[in-house]
Amino acid sequence: MRIVARMVVPLSVFTMVVVGCSPDDAATTPPPTSATAVPAITNSAVPASPTPDSRPVRDTSSKVATSKSQTIDVYTSPNKPDFQTISATDVLTVADKTPLVFLVKTVTDGWLQVWLPVRPNGATGWVRTDDVTVADTRFWIDVTLSDFSLKVYNDEDMVFETAIGVGQDDLPTPH
Repeated sequence: MRIVARMVVPLSVFTMVVVGCSPDDAATTPPPTSATAVPAITNSAVPASPTPDSRPVRDTSSKVATSKSQTIDVYTSPNKPDFQTISATDVLTVADKTPLVFLVKTVTDGWLQVWLPVRPNGATGWVRTDDVTVADTRFWIDVTLSDFSLKVYNDEDMVFETAIGVGQDDLPTPH
């Protein structure tokens, strides 16, 4: 099974995640109002045994939001009082040396809907644009579960490759 996900992650964040997942170590989208949807995740129907020449499918660039501090308030929807605070120390391996970065799903006036680095897999929330800096990126990842591999691309150029582990029933692999 191949999952192609366009993730924009500064290489420092990506490296921390890979080190933590390495085998060497023991959504629904709301209807758009005036929002602009941002392409982010693409699942491709690729054969289980791709040919060596096959290239993963990808969209255009994505947006990432980097928190301006080590904590950020994430809201259930724009302009609502319900929120949770996500702390870098709760979701990153080396929080003091790694920025808290989110892949942007939707952009709307003063708010960003982002994918969250918490369970359940695929969870999203809303952050205020004043609390983050936003950047475009052309980095994306290709995860092939059957080959236990993860590849990082910058546009069409593969810049990193590593072996990965696959989750178990009680701790599933994120989709």
